Amino acid sequence: MSSSSVFRSPPEACDALAAHDWPGNVRELRNIIERATILCEDGWIRSEELSLSPSPTPQVDGTDLEAIERRTIERVMRETPGNKVHASRKLGISRMQLYNRLRKYGLA
Repeated sequence: MSSSSVFRSPPEACDALAAHDWPGNVRELRNIIERATILCEDGWIRSEELSLSPSPTPQVDGTDLEAIERRTIERVMRETPGNKVHASRKLGISRMQLYNRLRKYGLA
């Protein structure tokens, strides 16, 4: 096919394009279409040729957030050699909130 060829797409492929999250915006869309036009053999771009990877679903369960919070508190406590006043300021929480979290994560 030449660069001026017209490509067609069945409704399923159009639906897949419309439903995609497009985290890379226009550049990602352009790259996907370019790749699909190279892969298609008969002028029809099908959803298989689009190679759209599913958007990652964010983890929202408390375990992951708690693990992040614990690691952050551990890091800040190392950076402030155990000084809870400085650590709480750096974390943007009150000293009492820091004490509560230290107890919660067994870091006290």
